[in-house]
Amino acid sequence: MTIPTRMSLHGFIATAPQLNFVGSGAARFYARVGVEHYRKEADGSFTKLDSTFHDLVAYAKTAERAYARFAVGDNFVAAGYINEYEVDRNGRVEAREEFVARRIGHDVART
Repeated sequence: MTIPTRMSLHGFIATAPQLNFVGSGAARFYARVGVEHYRKEADGSFTKLDSTFHDLVAYAKTAERAYARFAVGDNFVAAGYINEYEVDRNGRVEAREEFVARRIGHDVART
């Protein structure tokens, strides 16, 4: 039997988490998250690069629990998938993506 794996994302909560509800009534968690990047140098040291920022969402009970537990600056590890979608901005279509967390928790290696 193979070990089941899933895409993951780790980073920090960059904006105040929001909780709202979708048309079906399910809870939706949203936060802008930051991901730190490093480059390994020839001497074995690491140079910190600019962080990148992304949208993270979760739904239903996961959303409610994430909203109750996370604050700006918290480090997290999330398992889930990337959702790609398009947004119409004043007649111009923009491609967007968000990480949908099926599971999320504090990163105990950093928190």
